[in-house]
Amino acid sequence: MLLGVLARFLPVVGLAGAIVLWPYHRACGTGLFAYMGAEGVIVVGGLWLVACTWRARMAKTHGAALILVLWGLMLIGHQILPRIGYAKADAANPAQWWCERGPMR
Repeated sequence: MLLGVLARFLPVVGLAGAIVLWPYHRACGTGLFAYMGAEGVIVVGGLWLVACTWRARMAKTHGAALILVLWGLMLIGHQILPRIGYAKADAANPAQWWCERGPMR
């Protein structure tokens, strides 16, 4: 049971740690949705770990899995809240879902 939990835990922790080093454009458009998809994978993986560690009675790992879920939700909220107008990060350059296209030539 321990090996199964570790096989799930390590990739989710790796993604949760590496997400802060995301090398691609994530301000708007498809890059934003890819980034938010990776954040969603952290949340789903964390929830999967929560269920597995609960059944296996692994208290410390269960706590770490809950922290992973909260980390993923915090990252998603950091992207969504400025775009729906709840948190104003920069009034001159508001966050947007889609990138503006330049003039067609």
